[in-house]
Amino acid sequence: MSQDIKVVKVSRGTNMVTLLGMGLAAYCSWTLNQSVGWAVIHAMFNWLYILYLCAGCGGGLPPEIF
Repeated sequence: MSQDIKVVKVSRGTNMVTLLGMGLAAYCSWTLNQSVGWAVIHAMFNWLYILYLCAGCGGGLPPEIF
């Protein structure tokens, strides 16, 4: 009896795009709010928070980015 073994790779890490979004969101949040708590929450929402700021909501992007 031969048994076929299938190998399935599961990625459990965070890719660089997500890390970039988290860092950028945390930086923008800290620049606008000066609050660690908000920076952590906004980092969890990463690219959604960046899009929210780019849409002009929440004070817009900080001027230091450009």
